[in-house]
Amino acid sequence: MNKIELADDETLIENALFSDVIKAISDKFKTFTGQIKIDGEIVEEGNHRQYLSLLGFNAKTFHNIFSNMDKKSDASDWYFTGKIILMKDNFQEIKRSGVGRGGTDLLKKINEYEGENCYIPTDGHCFIKCANRVLNEDYTREFQEYIIGFSKANRKEVMTCARMKEFNKKFNTSFQIYNPKNRHFHPRDVHDELDWVFYLHSHFCLIRRSQKSLGIQEIEDNYEQVWKTCRDDNAVTQVSPLKLNVLSSMSDDALFAWDCETYSERDTRRAIPYACTLINLEKLRKKLETIKNIFPNINPTDNVPEEFYDKLMNVVELFVGTDCIDQMLKYLGQYDRKRLILISHNGSGFDNWIVLKNAKKLTHCPLRTPRGILSFPLSNPYTDEDLQKKWKRQKEIKGNYLQHINFTCSYQHESSSLAAWGNSSNLLANLRKIADVDIAKYTQDNWEELRHEWELYAKRDTLCLGACLIKYNQVTKEVVNQNMSNNLTAPSLSLKGWYYLYHYDKEMVEEEWYETTRMVAKHTEKENVEKVYSHTNPFIRNFIRRSIKGGRVSANRKSFETNKMDEICNVLKEYISQTESNNIIDLFKEYSASTKDKTEVHSRLKKIECTKLMAFDANGLYASAMSDLDIRERKVEDRFYQKKKKNLPRTAILTVWFDYPKNIFFQPIPAKDKITFTNKEGKKETGNKIRFRNGFCHDVLTSVDIQEIVKAGGRIIRILDGIVYEENFKTPPYRDYILILRDLRNKYKREGNIVGSNCMKLLGNSLYGKSIQKDIFTTRHLWNEATLQANFDSRVKTYEKINDTQYIVETEIEEKEITTEDSKSTRLTPSHLGSFVLSHSKKIMNNFIHVINGFYKPTIGKN
Repeated sequence: MNKIELADDETLIENALFSDVIKAISDKFKTFTGQIKIDGEIVEEGNHRQYLSLLGFNAKTFHNIFSNMDKKSDASDWYFTGKIILMKDNFQEIKRSGVGRGGTDLLKKINEYEGENCYIPTDGHCFIKCANRVLNEDYTREFQEYIIGFSKANRKEVMTCARMKEFNKKFNTSFQIYNPKNRHFHPRDVHDELDWVFYLHSHFCLIRRSQKSLGIQEIEDNYEQVWKTCRDDNAVTQVSPLKLNVLSSMSDDALFAWDCETYSERDTRRAIPYACTLINLEKLRKKLETIKNIFPNINPTDNVPEEFYDKLMNVVELFVGTDCIDQMLKYLGQYDRKRLILISHNGSGFDNWIVLKNAKKLTHCPLRTPRGILSFPLSNPYTDEDLQKKWKRQKEIKGNYLQHINFTCSYQHESSSLAAWGNSSNLLANLRKIADVDIAKYTQDNWEELRHEWELYAKRDTLCLGACLIKYNQVTKEVVNQNMSNNLTAPSLSLKGWYYLYHYDKEMVEEEWYETTRMVAKHTEKENVEKVYSHTNPFIRNFIRRSIKGGRVSANRKSFETNKMDEICNVLKEYISQTESNNIIDLFKEYSASTKDKTEVHSRLKKIECTKLMAFDANGLYASAMSDLDIRERKVEDRFYQKKKKNLPRTAILTVWFDYPKNIFFQPIPAKDKITFTNKEGKKETGNKIRFRNGFCHDVLTSVDIQEIVKAGGRIIRILDGIVYEENFKTPPYRDYILILRDLRNKYKREGNIVGSNCMKLLGNSLYGKSIQKDIFTTRHLWNEATLQANFDSRVKTYEKINDTQYIVETEIEEKEITTEDSKSTRLTPSHLGSFVLSHSKKIMNNFIHVINGFYKPTIGKN
C-alpha cells in the first residue's frame, strides 16, 4: 500500500490504487472538517473505465458510501487519476442543549422519582409532566396545540428554555428555570413565585424553591437510566392498523419516457446535455395497438413495417442544444395536465442529476438516497399562463398553479440494462435499443456535426423505454391496480399490490361516457377481513428488528482438495464442444444458455462420486414461507420443556439465552455478534458479524427460530423478555397474494407472456424485502446557506450544495415533546410479519439439512 498525502486545498493524483485513495481520504477526515470533491476517472486494468465526479461529501457521507466498497467490489482492482479537492466548512456547529430529547436513547429510559425536595419524571414529555404535577391539572392537549405552532427550523414540537416566557404568557402561569451556575432564574420577572421551579438535568425536573441545593443533590443521587423492556409503558400494545393509499394512479397520458445525451466538458469533465428525447406513453400505446391490430401475427423477431416505424419515430420529441432541458420544460409547459411524471432508465444515477444541475432554483427537496435521486419534484417555471389561469379556477387544485413535474427512475423496478429489458419484454426487433453504438465518442467538438449518427440512437432509446414501461404498467395495473406512477420502487409497488388485493375487490362496471358507454373498474372494500396491524412504538420496532437476521453460516475443521470440479468441467466442455474457454464461470454461463438436450450431461454428472461437495442453493424460500399453510407454530416438546413442565408460547419474539451443541456443523439460526476483529489493513475494528458460534449464546429470536434450535439439539436456558402474540391469523395474510402471483406466473409462461411472468416473479420477490425495511429516522430539507448556518447542529447528518444558493440537508428526526401521530392508522410496515417470514424460510432450509443429516460435523478423511 502506497501512502497518499492530501493537501489542504487541491491534490492531483495519477494512476493510484483506488483503495489507497479511499484510505487517504478517510485519514484526512480525522483532522479535516468540511466537504470533499472527487473529479477524475477510475480504470480497471484492461476492462472498464468510469468517470467519477462527486461533490458534497463530508466525513459521515463518505464513510456511509465507501466503508463497504472494498467488500462488494475490490477497490484494489481499480486505479484513480484526477483531482481531490478539499473545501473547508464555512459553518460553525451550534451547540444545542439536550432539553426536550428526554436525555436517553432509544434503548434506555429514566426511572421516575418523587423526593422530598425534587421530582424526576420519566423520559418523554418531561416538561408537560412536570407542569401538570405542579398545576394539578392535565394541560397535555392544550400544550400539544401550543408546541406544534413553532416553525420546523426552530425545533418544532420540542420545548426549550427560550420558550418558557411565552409558555407562561399563553397559559397564565409563573414557571421559572433555575441555573445553579449563576443562581439566576429564567424568566426573571413573573407575577407569582411558585414553590417549585424547573431544573435541567438532561431533561426537565422539579426542585423546591426553598431547598434548591438539597433538591439538586437529591436529583444527582437518584437520577437513574436503565435499559428498556417490552413491558414498559404499554409499549407492546401500541399498534395501529396498516393503511395505504392504493386507489390513486395516473393515466398514461400524464406519463412520459425521456432520456438525455451528454458529453464530458473538456476542462471540468462535467456532463453537459446536448439532446433530450421525450415520448408520451398514451400516444405510444395507441400507435402500438394500431400496429398489433393490423398485424396480429407479427413475431417479436420481426421489424415494425417501415411506414408505421416512421410514424412511431415521429411520436418521439427531440430537443437539441445545450439548453435542451429548458426546451423540454417549455414544451411540457404547454401540455394541459397539472401533474406529470417523467421516467428515465437509471435516472437515479444519471439523468435526474443532470436536471438537478440544470435547474436554476429548486422549490421541492429531491429524494436522495444511497441509490441516487429516486424522485426529483420540480415546479415548471415555463408553465403556460392560460393553463395557470384555468387551474386557478378549479377548486380541487390547491397551492401554486405551476405545472408539477416529477422525475423518477425505472431502474428501481427493473435493474437490468435497457437493452436486456427490451429483449426480455419481447419488443419488436426495431423497437429495441441499438446496442452497438459508442455514445462516448460524441464530444464537445463533434456532437453537432455527427447528429445524423446519434439522433436515431437517442430516439430508439426512448422508444424502447416507453414500450417497456407500457408493458410493465399494463401487467401490474391489471393484477394489483398499481403502476410505476405512484410507486418509486418495485418493493413499494408489491406491498401496495398486496394491500389492494387483501382489502379490495375489483369489478368492471358500465358507465356513461359522452354519447356512448365504457367499462371502468370499481373497487369495493372487502368485509370481515382480518386487519393487519403494525407496531408503532420505536423501542418495540427496534426490538423486532433485532430478530431479523439472515445468512447461512458453516465452519470446516479441515480443508481438503479435490479434482472433481475438473471432471465436471470436462463433461461440460464435451457438451458445448465449440468453446475453448477454461474459465469456469464462462463455461457454466454457456452451458446454461444452451438450448441443446442436456439429458446425457445430467446422467454423466450424477455418476461422478464425491461426498465432499457441499454447495447448494434454494429458490423461492421467501415465497414458500409467505404462503406456508402451516405458519402457525406447533408446540415444542423436548427434554428442556418437559422438565420445566412448560410449553413455548405459540407465537412470540423473545430475548433468550440458549446453548448450541459443541459438535454442531451447520447453525440452524445464524448468530450475529458485536465483536472486535482485525481487518485486512491489520487494524482493530468493531462491528456486527454473522459468524459461527457454538456453546452459550444470547439473542432476540422468534418462536420459530427457537423451535429450530431445539430440533437441532440446542437447549433454551432462559427467556428474558419479549412479545407474545396471543392469537394468530386464521390464514397467513400473504398467502393468497403469493398463490395468485404463482398461478398468474404459470399462466403467463404457458401463454408465452414473458413480461407478465417476470413481473409476477418481481412482485413475489419484493414483498418480503419491503416488509422488513428499516424505519427512517432522518428527514431532508432544501435550505439556503443562511438557514443551514442557523441550524447547523449535531442533528445535521449530511449536506450537499446543489447550486449557488441551495443545499440538500439530511437531519436526524428529533424526539418530539408530544407525539401527534394518528393512532387510527399507520403506514409503518408490519415488520413482525417479515421477521416470521424470514424464520419460516430458514425452517424450510433446515428441513432439507435435516434430511441429509448435515447439522453435525462430518468425518473428513485425509487426501
